[in-house]
Amino acid sequence: MSLLEIPDVFVGSTDDGHTFVVLNRRIRDADRLLTGAGFLPREHLHRRLYLLPPGTAQDAHERVGVAMYALLAHTHDLVDLSWTTRWSPDQPAGGPDLRFQFGDGTVAVTASTTAARLLLEQHGFVPTPDGASYRTRDGLDERQLLGAVTAAVAHAYAHGLSARVHLGIPTPADIPASTRRLSASTSSDTPTVHELARALADQLHPGAAPRDVTVSFGARRQAPVEYRSRGRGGPVTVYAQALHAALYGLPTPDESLPTALDALLQATHTATAPEQKTAVLRQVAEQLRNAAEIIQRYQYRAQWDRFPTDVAEQLATAHDQARQIAQALDCVAPAFSHQPTTPRAQAAHGSATTPVASLPALAPRHR
Repeated sequence: MSLLEIPDVFVGSTDDGHTFVVLNRRIRDADRLLTGAGFLPREHLHRRLYLLPPGTAQDAHERVGVAMYALLAHTHDLVDLSWTTRWSPDQPAGGPDLRFQFGDGTVAVTASTTAARLLLEQHGFVPTPDGASYRTRDGLDERQLLGAVTAAVAHAYAHGLSARVHLGIPTPADIPASTRRLSASTSSDTPTVHELARALADQLHPGAAPRDVTVSFGARRQAPVEYRSRGRGGPVTVYAQALHAALYGLPTPDESLPTALDALLQATHTATAPEQKTAVLRQVAEQLRNAAEIIQRYQYRAQWDRFPTDVAEQLATAHDQARQIAQALDCVAPAFSHQPTTPRAQAAHGSATTPVASLPALAPRHR
């Protein structure tokens, strides 16, 4: 999988100065939001891109800001590594403090200041033998590389350091093709199950969480006698699932899981196969890692802005706990891919069972 395909929304820059947006899941009104901000849609290698031609950094900064603010109402799984949009009225002249270069399954980084070098080492980047640059540690996959760079870039900006990320894409024509198989249900005219559930829940109260809403059906007095006295009801999430299946068919086996946790909760109604249950838990673990990254960025921001000490400390604790829960889910998720060998009756009488794997302990935080 290309690093462009990891988050729901990826914003990047080509070497010739184009700014591009890649959407990796269907987002309602995304086409209108992006074209309204000035992006030009383009079909490229079975992928729909949104492009801003080279221009001033201030113009790109404002246009991307408008689009991303609107998209954040639909997903928080958004990564922006564009260098064409980095603009501030207080931005000093000169080159960036940090320069990242993706290529050949690794990331090379050069740092022009002592503060930038210290920041890289804090994020696990290791110096090259000649000491002229830094690189990521060995063994990282694309997702881990992306996480390392986004965390370091966010930390840099929180400390007033500038950064520039080169993705190794010379022009828009060189943006790699998508490796994802998108089913027909991803058409912009087809609502997802979660969108149906949200629409039903909104009938009770705008913004109500579908998990908190139930629905009931009954017949009016003038209805035919054969069903006049009947009634049915239950969770709105269940009825949204049934409604979606009746209108658009059952989900295909290879349909990808949603990334938003509320939509993932909806997906548990159809994730009945053992491997699907494992996939759901792994997706929750991955989203917890994303949550940990977000928490850590606000921890750095709290330290930089000199908030009360306990604010940063509580954020640091929350970060560690989110990562611990993610690791625990990684340990137990494979168990759901197989039927348990212990009979249910025996398990109910408190017989000893072997743990799936030892869960990670939360390391004490040194202050």
